[in-house]
Amino acid sequence: MSNIVNQDLLGIQRGVIVQQVNCRGAMGRGLALEIRRKWPQVYSEYRRMFASGKLRLGSVQFVKVGPELHVCNLSGQDRWGTESPKTDLVAYSLAWPIVSLEAEKLNLPVYAPWMFGCGLAGGDWSVVQPMIEALCPEVVWARRDTWHTWEKFENYRGF
Repeated sequence: MSNIVNQDLLGIQRGVIVQQVNCRGAMGRGLALEIRRKWPQVYSEYRRMFASGKLRLGSVQFVKVGPELHVCNLSGQDRWGTESPKTDLVAYSLAWPIVSLEAEKLNLPVYAPWMFGCGLAGGDWSVVQPMIEALCPEVVWARRDTWHTWEKFENYRGF
């Protein structure tokens, strides 16, 4: 059974917040943009990884943003844009087990936005959700029951 909390993902105080990023160095819309604004160091580290050539499908990057809070950049899509689905399930099969192991080492819960990879990235939630839950059974979905109209279309902060 899914573990769901009615909470803004960016309000989490303790844990690992997982966001999907592309492998092209862009963090300009939706949740990624809000994370970039709230924790600029997440974007700086992401750009550093991109510049090094190590940002590849299936890679993960943990950035500490608080005493017991990390943001995990999960490279789950190669490109960005609005055409065609971009979520890569092979990348998930590589990345999510690493997220699970690293969070266990840190002794922190794992949070991800409801509909992870299914908003702007175009994934199919009926496939994505059970896959992630099988690869990272401890994932907690942050889902809000209220949102602004524009947020609905941006998969903003998990709903």
